[in-house]
Amino acid sequence: MVLMLLWAIAGVSPMASGQAWLIQMAPGNLVLALNAAGMYVGIAGGSALSGLTHTLVGSWAMPFASLAVVGLAGLSYRIARAPQAR
Repeated sequence: MVLMLLWAIAGVSPMASGQAWLIQMAPGNLVLALNAAGMYVGIAGGSALSGLTHTLVGSWAMPFASLAVVGLAGLSYRIARAPQAR
Protein backbone atom coordinates (compact mmCIF):
# COMPACT_ATOMS: atom_id res chain seq x y z
CA MET A 1 0.00 0.00 0.00
CA VAL A 2 2.84 2.37 0.80
CA LEU A 3 4.49 1.57 -2.52
CA MET A 4 1.26 2.39 -4.36
CA LEU A 5 1.05 5.72 -2.54
CA LEU A 6 4.64 6.58 -3.45
CA TRP A 7 4.01 5.56 -7.07
CA ALA A 8 0.94 7.82 -7.24
CA ILE A 9 2.80 10.78 -5.75
CA ALA A 10 5.75 10.29 -8.11
CA GLY A 11 3.42 10.10 -11.11
CA VAL A 12 1.39 13.20 -10.34
CA SER A 13 3.96 15.51 -8.77
CA PRO A 14 5.66 16.68 -12.00
CA MET A 15 2.30 17.67 -13.49
CA ALA A 16 2.02 21.04 -11.72
CA SER A 17 5.50 22.18 -12.73
CA GLY A 18 4.87 21.03 -16.29
CA GLN A 19 1.65 23.00 -16.46
CA ALA A 20 3.38 26.08 -15.04
CA TRP A 21 6.02 25.76 -17.76
CA LEU A 22 3.31 25.45 -20.43
CA ILE A 23 1.58 28.60 -19.17
CA GLN A 24 4.89 30.50 -19.33
CA MET A 25 5.52 29.31 -22.88
CA ALA A 26 1.99 30.01 -24.17
CA PRO A 27 -0.34 31.84 -21.80
CA GLY A 28 -3.97 30.85 -21.93
CA ASN A 29 -6.25 27.98 -21.21
CA LEU A 30 -6.01 26.31 -24.61
CA VAL A 31 -2.53 24.93 -23.99
CA LEU A 32 -3.67 23.37 -20.70
CA ALA A 33 -6.71 21.87 -22.38
CA LEU A 34 -4.57 20.37 -25.15
CA ASN A 35 -2.15 19.01 -22.55
CA ALA A 36 -4.98 17.33 -20.63
CA ALA A 37 -6.52 15.98 -23.84
CA GLY A 38 -3.17 14.54 -24.90
CA MET A 39 -2.78 12.83 -21.54
CA TYR A 40 -6.25 11.30 -21.75
CA VAL A 41 -5.66 10.11 -25.32
CA GLY A 42 -2.39 8.53 -24.21
CA ILE A 43 -4.05 6.80 -21.25
CA ALA A 44 -6.88 5.50 -23.43
CA GLY A 45 -4.48 4.35 -26.15
CA GLY A 46 -2.29 2.53 -23.66
CA SER A 47 -5.29 0.83 -22.11
CA ALA A 48 -6.58 -0.22 -25.52
CA LEU A 49 -3.16 -1.55 -26.56
CA SER A 50 -2.76 -3.54 -23.37
CA GLY A 51 -6.27 -4.97 -23.64
CA LEU A 52 -5.69 -5.93 -27.26
CA THR A 53 -2.31 -7.48 -26.45
CA HIS A 54 -3.76 -9.44 -23.54
CA THR A 55 -6.70 -10.69 -25.63
CA LEU A 56 -4.75 -11.64 -28.75
CA VAL A 57 -1.46 -12.89 -27.34
CA GLY A 58 -1.71 -13.22 -23.58
CA SER A 59 -0.35 -11.55 -20.51
CA TRP A 60 3.19 -12.81 -21.11
CA ALA A 61 3.52 -10.34 -24.02
CA MET A 62 2.63 -7.22 -22.01
CA PRO A 63 6.23 -6.24 -21.11
CA PHE A 64 7.26 -6.60 -24.76
CA ALA A 65 4.37 -4.43 -25.96
CA SER A 66 5.30 -1.83 -23.35
CA LEU A 67 8.92 -1.93 -24.44
CA ALA A 68 7.85 -1.44 -28.07
CA VAL A 69 5.79 1.64 -27.14
CA VAL A 70 8.67 3.11 -25.13
CA GLY A 71 11.02 2.44 -28.05
CA LEU A 72 8.67 4.19 -30.48
CA ALA A 73 8.41 7.16 -28.11
CA GLY A 74 12.20 7.37 -27.91
CA LEU A 75 12.51 7.17 -31.68
CA SER A 76 9.88 9.87 -32.09
CA TYR A 77 11.74 12.10 -29.64
CA ARG A 78 15.03 11.52 -31.43
CA ILE A 79 13.51 12.34 -34.82
CA ALA A 80 11.86 15.49 -33.44
CA ARG A 81 15.17 16.68 -31.96
CA ALA A 82 17.28 15.90 -35.03
CA PRO A 83 18.98 18.89 -36.66
CA GLN A 84 17.01 20.21 -39.60
CA ALA A 85 18.73 20.39 -43.00
CA ARG A 86 18.50 23.83 -44.58
